[in-house]
Amino acid sequence: MLGILTPLVSEFRSNTAFIRKQYYRSQNTKLDIDFNLIINDLEIYLNDFISIFKWYLQEVVQKLEQKHMFDLKAKSFEFDDLLVLSFNYTSTFSHFYSTKAKVEYVHGQVGKDLVLGIPDLKNEFLKKFKNYSFTKYHQKLLKDTDYLFLDENPKIKSMFESRGVGQRRINIYIWGHSLADSDENYIHEIFSLNRKESVECRVVVYFYENDAPTLLNNLLDILDKDIIEKWMKKGWLKFEKNLEIDFGINEESVNEQQAS
Repeated sequence: MLGILTPLVSEFRSNTAFIRKQYYRSQNTKLDIDFNLIINDLEIYLNDFISIFKWYLQEVVQKLEQKHMFDLKAKSFEFDDLLVLSFNYTSTFSHFYSTKAKVEYVHGQVGKDLVLGIPDLKNEFLKKFKNYSFTKYHQKLLKDTDYLFLDENPKIKSMFESRGVGQRRINIYIWGHSLADSDENYIHEIFSLNRKESVECRVVVYFYENDAPTLLNNLLDILDKDIIEKWMKKGWLKFEKNLEIDFGINEESVNEQQAS
């Protein structure tokens, strides 16, 4: 965290940060800090980081290849009728696993605007400075993006509408997501689906190695424990171990880039 704030401080000493002089309203006191100026500079640094991150995704991540291919149909995915809500910015799923699946990029994708921030301002001190530009919903509004999630998305909304007698079963597979509170709004939305009489939602969370306890802890930090317990008892929520994936650099792409 201190590394991120380096441009704002003059030096670190014994884990104490000394704010640069330019952020004080008066040179006679170190108690009168211009927080608005600090926030404005942080917004600039955030936008600079997003620009660098977009380059990294395009020039590095997009050029990764799997060393050993495997068939995801072993996981019983039906790609022809699969809608992927990707929190990733890259076309990893389409590139490696399925060109048939429909992919919606919740936070933007390579080549377009990216949404990168926190879900909401909860700290009352921060709210005083109206620094909403660090929130995802502010960035969606400012960048005029159309990145939609469940009930907002017309492609998904039709799935929730009852077709004849009985319930609509919605299967949601969570793969490669930390379930951290930075996306708590989406998590609340998923776990509210079974409140609809016409919908029965089942969620499978895929975990890597020994990450299942961490993922469950993250859910418990966001949702009431009674909700998690109910979903697991009814079989609506399950944790399954992910297939191991071995990624490597696409040497052909790297050689082409070096040649150019």
